[in-house]
Amino acid sequence: MPVAIENDANCATIAEHYMGNGQGYENMVCMTLGTGVGGGIVINDRLYTGNAKMAGEFGFMFINGIHTDKPEDEILSGFASTRALVESVNNELDEKIDGIEIFRRAEEGDALCSEKVSAFYDAVAMGIYNIAYTLNPDIVLIGGAVSMQPKLLDEVKRRVEDLTPSFSLNLLDIMQIDRCKFLNDAGLYGAYANFMETFAK
Repeated sequence: MPVAIENDANCATIAEHYMGNGQGYENMVCMTLGTGVGGGIVINDRLYTGNAKMAGEFGFMFINGIHTDKPEDEILSGFASTRALVESVNNELDEKIDGIEIFRRAEEGDALCSEKVSAFYDAVAMGIYNIAYTLNPDIVLIGGAVSMQPKLLDEVKRRVEDLTPSFSLNLLDIMQIDRCKFLNDAGLYGAYANFMETFAK
């Protein structure tokens, strides 16, 4: 049987570029938030994977000071992944709750969950800000189950605007931020699209 192989974040990117909210954009980025922070890059309508096929691993970018004993703890995946959010909250609770419960409690005004969710949004926005100035894409799409949170887009956009220097163009005037059309199923659709692109020519 013919087989086409690609990593999950790149598959999500392919799906969104060909069939989803990235359709029609020549240059786009997909950021997936889950166990870590992954992603994919499309440049000039083609998936860009880099010389070692590791392009788009946004979770490894530093977002905090690197002058620490363990700089590997200061990467984006440690602050903007759903796993990091859940661990951060549960480290301060006597019970274990999941991401859905954390957002629910934050919405209801729970102080701890509100603080942690706000810090999570800050980290996601900082990652997108860095991507915007590095790659200057037409659009950044956010994927993973957390992308379904109703307030996520507005909160992230507001923070990206707050980060943008006054002497720069307003990033949101030149770049869109949206969620993946296929949400948590984007990787499945992308695996199919990748297969079709590989063999149905």
